[in-house]
Amino acid sequence: LCSIIYADAYAHLATLGAEIAAGSRPPFDLVIYDLSDTPLELESQDALCERVKAVLAPQGRIAVQCGSMLPEYREQFKAHRAGLERHFRKPVYSEGVIPSFLEQPWGFASARLPKALSPGPASALS
Repeated sequence: LCSIIYADAYAHLATLGAEIAAGSRPPFDLVIYDLSDTPLELESQDALCERVKAVLAPQGRIAVQCGSMLPEYREQFKAHRAGLERHFRKPVYSEGVIPSFLEQPWGFASARLPKALSPGPASALS
């Protein structure tokens, strides 16, 4: 099942997290997010990552568009990278050219939940 949401992602993640916690909806295997539109304040980035983690299944992953990799945007990318590394395990980064985007190349990342949030077979039974 795939859902594409055109809404305030931060608010939508809060709603989904509450539904998942209540057991009325299953968690997601993957969340795809455009971090290039996320404010860079530490609290908002950490809160966003916590909301994403709350909706992911135990082996869940996040895939992220991190914005332009041009030198004038490197600080923004570094902030996104630091946030992902604080909250997720083994982030992988890549760059790509998107023909319709003027500021080339574009940065992308993917990562999985930390082991502490990914129960193994023994803890899944308890």
